[in-house]
Amino acid sequence: MLLRVDEAIEKSLGRQLATRPNLLTLLELYLAELEQRTMFASCFLVGETPSNVHRRSIRLAELGALTRQQGKDDHRRVDLKLTPSTRSAIENILDAARFLSQR
Repeated sequence: MLLRVDEAIEKSLGRQLATRPNLLTLLELYLAELEQRTMFASCFLVGETPSNVHRRSIRLAELGALTRQQGKDDHRRVDLKLTPSTRSAIENILDAARFLSQR
């Protein structure tokens, strides 16, 4: 079952976005949006250097997975949001995982 979920992830997001660090970042953003929390790059600092997190958010934006916007109240902060297509892909992955777990 796990291999099928992994296949669904790669099919929905593509190989570059399906890597573990990228996928974890996207899932964290998805959860934050469900909980109506604003996420910014420094929220992902657990176990990583700020420069790695910053570079990953730039790369994910270049790949079209998320948007980066300068914070309204604090211009040092960069707010991150999933693009609609990435949000839809994650929802498809979650649906596939639910379906496969019921088999």
